[in-house]
Amino acid sequence: MKRLFPLIILSLAILPLNGTEEPAVRIGILSKHLRLARNNGVPLVFVFDGSTPVRESGSGLQTGGGRLRIYFREGAWHAEINGRVFSGKFDFRADGGGPGVARIELKGGARSYRTPLTVRLDAGPDPVIITSERLSAYCMDAAVSEFGKTPPGGMEAVYALGAVISSRYRKIAPVHDGYDFCDLTHCQVYRGVSWNGPVPDCDMIEPAVLFFHSCCGGVTLDRGLFRLGSRPGDDGVRDRLFQTGRYLCRDGKSGWERTLPASELGGILGTKGKAAERILDVESRGAVIRIAMDNNKKDYASEDFRLRINRKRGWNFIKSNNYTVKKDHSSGDLKFVFSGMGLGHGVGLCQKGALALSSLGYGRYEILEHYHPGLKFRASEDGAASIYLSYVKFDLNSGRIIEASNPSMEKRRLPSGSIFKIIAALYLASERPDLFSGYRFSCGGKKGNNLLPEGCWKPGGHGDIGIEDALPSSCNMYFASLAGEISEEGFRAFFERFCGECGIEDNLPDGGDFSKILSGLDRRVFFSVGDLMKIAGFLHASGRDSGGEPKRIRREAARKVYGLLAKTFIMGTASGAVKEYGDPRNYLPLQKKPVRTNMEETWGKTSTVIDGTNRPVSYGIFFGGRGETGIITVLRKGNGHLAAKWALEILNKGAPNN
Repeated sequence: MKRLFPLIILSLAILPLNGTEEPAVRIGILSKHLRLARNNGVPLVFVFDGSTPVRESGSGLQTGGGRLRIYFREGAWHAEINGRVFSGKFDFRADGGGPGVARIELKGGARSYRTPLTVRLDAGPDPVIITSERLSAYCMDAAVSEFGKTPPGGMEAVYALGAVISSRYRKIAPVHDGYDFCDLTHCQVYRGVSWNGPVPDCDMIEPAVLFFHSCCGGVTLDRGLFRLGSRPGDDGVRDRLFQTGRYLCRDGKSGWERTLPASELGGILGTKGKAAERILDVESRGAVIRIAMDNNKKDYASEDFRLRINRKRGWNFIKSNNYTVKKDHSSGDLKFVFSGMGLGHGVGLCQKGALALSSLGYGRYEILEHYHPGLKFRASEDGAASIYLSYVKFDLNSGRIIEASNPSMEKRRLPSGSIFKIIAALYLASERPDLFSGYRFSCGGKKGNNLLPEGCWKPGGHGDIGIEDALPSSCNMYFASLAGEISEEGFRAFFERFCGECGIEDNLPDGGDFSKILSGLDRRVFFSVGDLMKIAGFLHASGRDSGGEPKRIRREAARKVYGLLAKTFIMGTASGAVKEYGDPRNYLPLQKKPVRTNMEETWGKTSTVIDGTNRPVSYGIFFGGRGETGIITVLRKGNGHLAAKWALEILNKGAPNN
């Protein structure tokens, strides 16, 4: 949705937040449609159901439901309800009923608005129509309206935008008389009841002045562009994934180019007819546009400059503030060529990029921190799950998803990290049973050597260790040492057979250090959550007594590895008390929970990796299962140990409250 004005002028309700009482938001609606009705005489018609009393304050008229027609005729506004006409001045209020009791037919479809709803004509030239919603419901309705619809695979982006809208609460001075928002891009688009699902908690961010726009074209901008001399708020971010360099909001439709003659620009900026003020150059200096003239220079805030031009040439002429300017003398007269990317002012959350992140399986908190790295979230309630936890719970036999924190969770791609050690163990069990049963290695911990300079994750090392302990303990050095014992060519061929057996499409990257691949330290190796679900199903099937023999991988070999994964919670990386790591939100709730006694029933593998969107962040991953149920957890600002502990919580109690 294009943004025509900077959101710095957004107005919010000023009722205090007190306990569980949620503030109401008053929205001025249909002002554009009223202006059209004045010109074309087409009435606006609200339909109220019989459970909604409608009262006109001046006359005292009260009726249960009915049709309220508002129309302009013979130079005056009129309102008609159930056959009675009011002219010149009226004040209707509809109360009661549930959401959507006020329905209105408009070109392009019907809309519904929640009550209380008022229609008032007093001193102004046109009526004012105001509806009211609780803050969380309004945030979701406005977010869906901004996107135009509920986007498939994009609900986490909608939640993130709803949080941005909510976060501005109590931070902006009111600018509207009698209501808090309008329903246009002046504030944010609102089309009435647009979200029909459960309303999540949108009040997750500490109050802050945040912004959003339609499409950044690959980079967001500093909010200092709204006003000359304003203190920069942030430097913007690159809207891409740092691991792959993939841009989230840059494609063939993102670019644009516009040409503007210097003489026309002079007229727009008020210098026309003054020879001493001929425009000679336009320089884009980040948040400032500098206009060079014959005898002086003048600076404009980037957004001010863009809007001045667009008021004359159309709102889509200069589409964004992300552009470069070149001079063109080819026709003899000086022209300026604006070449840019994106749509909107370019500050804050990019809706197109947020949709891309959501469809790739990233959650609302990851999306928010992608665009606002310094964002502060409010304190979590006691017992609530970490805001940084994502998960999927599924049936190990069929692969059917039972529940997930994100509908697109299957598509999330993650560095494999230590999970890859499972494949190395499967290779030993299947192709080199002699090494599986007899090979041992002495792990010295962090002491660097030519085998693996960074050493093992455990500073003191694991000592003399074999596969039976190396896999559940995730010893880097043991698996790295296998590079000197097995054939890389044979292992790569095995990996292809394994992927075929599981029904996944992945290839090992060419080149690289073979020891790092085996130990899970090659950051080029990725699996999707859907891949991990299939691998978990394969291991689960191998652990059962029944079932046919796999085509490519010996079932007995897979059963041996499956048995080792049951030790992860007993003596491996998921064992023991909850250890502090990363963000306190990830471990404090777990430390307050009782010690679980059924950890030995759960099997799986932990992994700690560096991942993220436009900046590296530590992530913990766990995948495994219990009984017929599989579980994958992804924990931002955490590690594999904590991801495993959260997996236990989900399996023991069902999905935690997010």
